[in-house]
Amino acid sequence: MQQNNNKLKMGILLMIGICLLSTGIYIYLTTNHKRKEKATSDIVKENTLESSTQEYVTALEGKKIPNGKAPNFALTNPQLTKTSLQDLAQNQRKLVIFTDVDCDYCKAYYPVLHKFKTKYPQIDIVIIRLHATPKDNGLFLDETGYDFTVLVGNKQVFDDYDVAMTPTTFVLAKDNTILTSALVADDEGLWALVGKYVEENTAQTK
Repeated sequence: MQQNNNKLKMGILLMIGICLLSTGIYIYLTTNHKRKEKATSDIVKENTLESSTQEYVTALEGKKIPNGKAPNFALTNPQLTKTSLQDLAQNQRKLVIFTDVDCDYCKAYYPVLHKFKTKYPQIDIVIIRLHATPKDNGLFLDETGYDFTVLVGNKQVFDDYDVAMTPTTFVLAKDNTILTSALVADDEGLWALVGKYVEENTAQTK
């Protein structure tokens, strides 16, 4: 009788062991599969982003810069009133930057623009943020302390400036003529875009 009980206990323990082992193997395989899926997804996402960005940069390089004045706009500011391009200082060159609230490149670009503005206060910086509310923009300025004009973007103004990706920067002359534009998000790219115009502007103000 005792021997049968021992065999029964051994059988139960063996079954429990097999169940635990099976569960462990299942968890391992499932977790490993999810990790592989995530890694593959990240690689695809990164490659797609790099590819689409390169395509846009190539398109910009081959695109004729619009002649004449920049399209006017009237967009909501954090004070809930409208600010138009004509309302901005007419005796200063400007950077008009199209961004998106969810754009990681844009988030990395803001400190670059702040550094630039600190060094060259004579250049106005206008940020047009897609998917932002006036309150969002007010909090953004309060939290960062940036000396930017920040406006709520919409599809119309993005279409008017033919902006396909963010952050896209336009350099405007004092009379709001478009001088150049490009997709940039770092110090090197910004200076390559605006350097000669900043130097010209500085020389003219001396």
